[in-house]
Amino acid sequence: MNKLNKSVDDIRKELFEFIESKQSDYVTKGFLPSKINLNKGILRGMLEVFIFGIWQLYNTMSKILMQAIPIHSTGDWLKLHAESVGLTPKVKSKAIGLVQFTRDGTKGNINIAKNKIVGTLPDGLGEVYRYAVTKDTILLADKESVFVEVESEDFGEKVNAEHEMITQLITPISGIGSVLNIKIPKESSTSDNTSNSWLISEGTDDESDNLLRERYIAQWQRITGVTSNAYIAAALSVNEVTAVSVDDQHPNGQGSIDIYIRTSAKAKGTDNALQNVKNAISKEIMINDIVEVKQANNLNIDIVMEVETKGVVVEKFKDTIESNIVAYIDSLVIGEDVVRDKVAATIINLEGVKKINWLRFREAPIHLPLNPVKPLDPVKPLDPVKPLDPVKPLDPNVPVEPDTPVETFSSVGLTEPVDFVTESIIVARSELAQICCLKITVKEVVEELDEGIISAQ
Repeated sequence: MNKLNKSVDDIRKELFEFIESKQSDYVTKGFLPSKINLNKGILRGMLEVFIFGIWQLYNTMSKILMQAIPIHSTGDWLKLHAESVGLTPKVKSKAIGLVQFTRDGTKGNINIAKNKIVGTLPDGLGEVYRYAVTKDTILLADKESVFVEVESEDFGEKVNAEHEMITQLITPISGIGSVLNIKIPKESSTSDNTSNSWLISEGTDDESDNLLRERYIAQWQRITGVTSNAYIAAALSVNEVTAVSVDDQHPNGQGSIDIYIRTSAKAKGTDNALQNVKNAISKEIMINDIVEVKQANNLNIDIVMEVETKGVVVEKFKDTIESNIVAYIDSLVIGEDVVRDKVAATIINLEGVKKINWLRFREAPIHLPLNPVKPLDPVKPLDPVKPLDPVKPLDPNVPVEPDTPVETFSSVGLTEPVDFVTESIIVARSELAQICCLKITVKEVVEELDEGIISAQ
């Protein structure tokens, strides 16, 4: 590859050295009337055009060679490699879910017609996501609410709204007072299990090059006969799945295998997605394997930092830092540790950054619910207080030892444990890191002039 990575200067130097080594001999033989002046003139201009053409050729050859190697290829080239092993890139899809429609006090049956629109309030970027009713539904007279199937107007993961975010009845319906997307109850679920989400089918993005490349590698590795690679390849073939981790070290006893999947960050893993993975893997299960498919557990992380900068617009710069950190966390796979230096690398090279002061970088504490408080026993009366012995005067000849100072740790006004900033956050094989708390303070550094320079002036 290094032989193809040549700059215009490298090619010019090689060409001029070649001409210099040959032209004296050519003049002697009469091939040239005199030596060529390589510093100026028409010939120099013609040589520069020729040099640029050679550089373009090297550049094109370098790109073609990279695209010829599957693990380095991108775009249409990567799709060609994938098709050669029987893989088809996954395409974007819409979200389908159940939204609860509640009556406003009107009596009788209420018709909820197809194509009526519900939606979210504007998010932080001002985006509103809309969902259309997929079929006519009747809210019966003896019911206060009914779950209605809706489909998103847009494609992609962005339409997988969080719980209780769909609150707007954009198209008015007589007799309906409110709408809300909540966890699907068991009686309305389309599977045997109660869903963790309001979604039936998740909205997905077009498959990224990184994910398609991972599937390509897994497709080849499954040929080696290693069962875990076959499970990874099968699970990744499901449209909603973006990451897979296989624990094949007998987590639940001899022959047991746990497969953890990641779907949309907001979707929380729908029943349909888990069932689709089970169906895909069922074709690969070895006779003695006991396989369970689970949604990866979220590991909440807590990041608080102060970034010292110079010459930046504070609010815009803060948004840039936040988006860089979120992009890094989202790129992590199941079981991948969160490394503080890698987080810092997304920030420190930004123009204007002078220093990063870490205040917290750790796994977020788990707040457990309090147990009911047991009533206290009646307070027993205290025994009479025995008088203290009189204090003996200090001996002036004996030196008094100073008290040992108590070491404390604090951050952002709160008392913290010693390890509130760690080098890395360890993530288990069944866990996926996600940001729980991200607080960034951008501080503009004011440089003071050196007093010696001022006095000299």
